[in-house]
Amino acid sequence: MTEFMGNIAGIYDAKEHGFEPGQGSLHSCMSGHGPESEVYKKAIQANLEPVRYPNGSMQFMFETCYMLKLAPWAVSPEG
Repeated sequence: MTEFMGNIAGIYDAKEHGFEPGQGSLHSCMSGHGPESEVYKKAIQANLEPVRYPNGSMQFMFETCYMLKLAPWAVSPEG
């Protein structure tokens, strides 16, 4: 799946470092992606119980089976 993700506020649990509020990321269906290795290790060792995310944390994800790409004007210096 191709994913476009954005961080509106707070910390995104699958990427605890380097994904600040206001940032987005585009992951192509042809590239590997997923949680950071340290986040994965922490998750598989955690007790299976309900978890409440902190107030003030909000992220979104759009997922599609199609390949997405940036429009030419979005990557041109004249933008």
